[in-house]
Amino acid sequence: MIRFSTRRSRHILKCVRWTSLLKVIAGPEGISAATRNVSDGPSCRFRPNVPGLLVSERGRDLGDRLLFQDWRREAPSMDAHSTSGQIQRVRPSRRPWKGLRQDRLRPRLLTGHVQSARVPYPLRPCPCTSQDCLRRKGQMHTSLTRDVVRSPARGRPVHLFPGQGDFSVSSLTRAVRAEKRVFSAVRQVFLEIDDVAVECGLPRLGPWLLGPNPPSGLDLANAPTGTSQLALFGASMAVHQALCGAYGPPGVVVGVSFGEIAALTAAGVLSLPDGARAAHDLSLVLASCAGGLTLLPCSEDSARRLLERSGAGNAVMAVVNDERSVVLSGPVAELDRVEKTAAESDVVAVRLRLPFSSHHPSLAPQAEAFAESLRARAWSEARVPVYSAVAGRCYRPDDDLPRRLADCLVRPAAVPHILRQVVLHRPAVLFEAGTGDALASSARRVLAGCTEAPVHAPLAEPDFPW
Repeated sequence: MIRFSTRRSRHILKCVRWTSLLKVIAGPEGISAATRNVSDGPSCRFRPNVPGLLVSERGRDLGDRLLFQDWRREAPSMDAHSTSGQIQRVRPSRRPWKGLRQDRLRPRLLTGHVQSARVPYPLRPCPCTSQDCLRRKGQMHTSLTRDVVRSPARGRPVHLFPGQGDFSVSSLTRAVRAEKRVFSAVRQVFLEIDDVAVECGLPRLGPWLLGPNPPSGLDLANAPTGTSQLALFGASMAVHQALCGAYGPPGVVVGVSFGEIAALTAAGVLSLPDGARAAHDLSLVLASCAGGLTLLPCSEDSARRLLERSGAGNAVMAVVNDERSVVLSGPVAELDRVEKTAAESDVVAVRLRLPFSSHHPSLAPQAEAFAESLRARAWSEARVPVYSAVAGRCYRPDDDLPRRLADCLVRPAAVPHILRQVVLHRPAVLFEAGTGDALASSARRVLAGCTEAPVHAPLAEPDFPW
């Protein structure tokens, strides 16, 4: 039992906001009785109905910091592993309250003995320990057995991995010639990818990209199936590694469509060779996905109205880039009708130079085949959060990742929704880990007014500081 003296009780009520602290410790059922007992006077006794109490890290005991308990009796141990009813005596500290700073206290959980608790954030000089104040600081006390959690991605870069619609080989070769860091990253990445390319019967890409006569986008498109996908995957991973060398590893990675393979590889879920094999597996599946993709420079609502007016029932919304850019997917004849209707409405539609469709519900058989091929790969736990524009959230440890990747063939991708979730981590900067700048441009429009973090497309900015 705990006895409070009048002077000490009032002092604690002022400095620690005792009532708010009890909400964290005792819960809603114990708060009314606790506050009533504390206010009764010096002879009151407080019996918190909780399995543990918060005490300070620096104090050896319960004597002086948060509760100022004056133990008149010995209390039975509340250790869950104790079966003998062991009695523990907690002696008060000899340090007085005067002169102590509340902001230097870090709570621990007491369950019969003082347990060490890792606090992954520096405490600020605010004496308030209420839940509302902790939330305002970006810190949330989730339970008595968990520490106050702060996002480890705060203040770190975010890497955005784009899809196949904005692959510029010329910007990659230009950066390779101009920047030593990019050259080293491309050489290192393609040393591993070329082994997979030879395994799949494809030409080595490293010597081709780094040689005196690098390929164009048309050359890659005319190469055997899978060459273009391996080149895009390798380019994204090379940009990722170069950015890690220049600005440190990312705190969050974001994958959009095909870019989810590179995002998972960057997070350590897939090894670089297995990521390359997954990209090649997808290229083989895409070869059987008849249709095409059309870019419309309009909002999602305007695009849906165009779909209704055109009567293209088999064309669907594939990707929403931002409020001024969407991508449609469907059979070629259906896309032709949509593009004609768009021209009548002064909307300039652009057919993407990709000989397949994606993000279409009719591709369920291809998605199943892709998922089965992915199950042969080795999957590890992600080192950083991986956000998916198709899943609309961060991947969880219990997700079936082969199935989630296969969803990119049948489900739409919403970029604005996922970007607004990512900025809640308060990143320092957002980088497009690709060869173009379409995803970075969409991020700037979506996040305007939401964050002060700049957005860069390194290979599309000639003066980017590597």
